[in-house]
Amino acid sequence: MQLNEYQQKALKTGDKNRTVREGLLWAALGLNGEAGEFADLIKKIFCEDKRDLTPEVCIQLRDELGDTLWYLSIATFYLSLQMGEAGCLTLDDVAHANNVKLAKRAAEKVIREHPHPQEPRILCTVCGEYHSMVHSEACKGEQQGEGDSWRQEDRFPEALVK
Repeated sequence: MQLNEYQQKALKTGDKNRTVREGLLWAALGLNGEAGEFADLIKKIFCEDKRDLTPEVCIQLRDELGDTLWYLSIATFYLSLQMGEAGCLTLDDVAHANNVKLAKRAAEKVIREHPHPQEPRILCTVCGEYHSMVHSEACKGEQQGEGDSWRQEDRFPEALVK
C-alpha cells in the first residue's frame, strides 16, 4: 500500500468536523500519545521485563506505529485545509520533503549517509539462511509450487531482523 492510498482510507475513519486549530491540536496530542505508547512498550521490553523481541511483540510495536501513522494522516489533512484545499498536502508530500531535507543535510555534512546501507534480513524457510526480504533466485527456484516459503505471522516475519 502506498502512503497516499493509506491516507485516503485513514481519513474515512477520522472526525473531520473540527476547525483547523482543533484538528491540529487533536492530531498532535494523539500522535504524541501513540508515540508514547510505542516508547513505553520499548521501555517495558528492554528495561523492565527484559523480554525477547518476539514476533508477537514486534506485531504490537507495528500496531502502535500504525496508530501514529493514522494521526499523522489526520494532521496532514488539517494542514492541507490551512493551506486552502483539502488533500493538497499528502503523506507522500511529507515523505518527499523529508527526503529532500535529509539529502541536503547529508550534502552539507550535517548528517552522514551510510556507505553500505543494509536491508533487513529474515530467515528463509527453504534454505535456512538469512536473506533480504526479497527472495533470492536460488530460493525462488526451489520453492516453485510450494507457496510462500517465508515464515510469517500476521504479515510479519517469524525470524527477527538480524
